[in-house]
Amino acid sequence: KIEPLAFESLPFTNNFLFTRIMEENPDLCVDLTELVLGRKVRGFKKDSLGKEHAVKITPDSKGVRLDLYFEDSDALYDIEMQTTSEPDLPRRYRYYQDMTDMAALDAGQEYGALPESYIVFLCTFDPFGEGHVKYEFQNYSLHDKPIPLGDGTKKVAICAFGKEAENDPTLNAFLKFMSTNEPTDDFINRLCVAMNDAKRSAKNRSEYMSYEMDRLRYGNQQKEEGRAEGRTSTMELFQLIQNGEADNVIISKLACSEDDIQKARAILGK
Repeated sequence: KIEPLAFESLPFTNNFLFTRIMEENPDLCVDLTELVLGRKVRGFKKDSLGKEHAVKITPDSKGVRLDLYFEDSDALYDIEMQTTSEPDLPRRYRYYQDMTDMAALDAGQEYGALPESYIVFLCTFDPFGEGHVKYEFQNYSLHDKPIPLGDGTKKVAICAFGKEAENDPTLNAFLKFMSTNEPTDDFINRLCVAMNDAKRSAKNRSEYMSYEMDRLRYGNQQKEEGRAEGRTSTMELFQLIQNGEADNVIISKLACSEDDIQKARAILGK
């Protein structure tokens, strides 16, 4: 069952809040990426950092809405917040990889134009059950002496509840923050400031209300493809509740159910 969360109580690991924090603070986005990957981001392309970058190859294909997508001078990055353990997580990696590759290559370009790519899942659980804080995957042959395929792709899972990383106190502090929301070092303090700033934004609050109501109505399909329809009526629903309209009046004005109204009231804290 999907339960609504009031905007003020959102944890850092909330998909919507995480995305907004990173988009509004490119320096934190770069620092976090370098922390979890252990590599420098070179030539960060700020204009590539878009709001939940949407990829849909054909009108009838399954689309995907990426949490945090950006590019630098020689690589593309997709960082996803994962709070639900799902058995299809490895195949989700595969699909996200395909979508980002197809979006990165223009018609007529050679395959060699594909940049290096990093797909990162920040998990509040251990997706592979081995107790590691970091899992890294690349493609190799199955021969006695593994041969790297050299396709330029890397997939990473960061696990908030794995064993502490050796000689990496900043990563350990971040993992603890993912599970507790408690600041323990300078980097986490910066994240906390950014999180509070994001929560004070009236624009973010409004967008979260619409986002969350669509999530409650449509479930995971909204995460995968987004929902354009219903956004106007959703905001009208919030406005009528804010204006103090009775439930029966709201139902008569909008195509919504009593359950929709109660979910919206939970989001608004009314």
